[in-house]
Amino acid sequence: MAGSLADFKYIADDGSAWLVRIDKSNALATGTGFVPLTQADLGLKYLPRNLELRYVNCRHPTRPINRTIYCQSTSAPIWLGTTKTISLRDYQDGSVQAFNVGKRVAEKEKYRVNLTDTYQNDTP
Repeated sequence: MAGSLADFKYIADDGSAWLVRIDKSNALATGTGFVPLTQADLGLKYLPRNLELRYVNCRHPTRPINRTIYCQSTSAPIWLGTTKTISLRDYQDGSVQAFNVGKRVAEKEKYRVNLTDTYQNDTP
């Protein structure tokens, strides 16, 4: 069960800024780089559907629980590897526990649309 959702500013690899709606408790965890929106961020557009956010996989040290934690930018401490654990809310009992930071998955485009006029390529 996930927590409540909220909007945050995300910095893409090309430097452009976008709004994303993600789990609030995960985003505000120390090391992710996300901060609450400011007045200047309210004009940003939402992230395009074809762009997948960068994230790290975090694993509970004793139970088989994996969590996907998004990183606001490439300078976030958990993305850089300077932070080896992250404190996250355990939804089973409500406590805050240390999860081990693991594999990093880079930002990527899920698909690319190439529109071509098929009538121009037809031969009568």
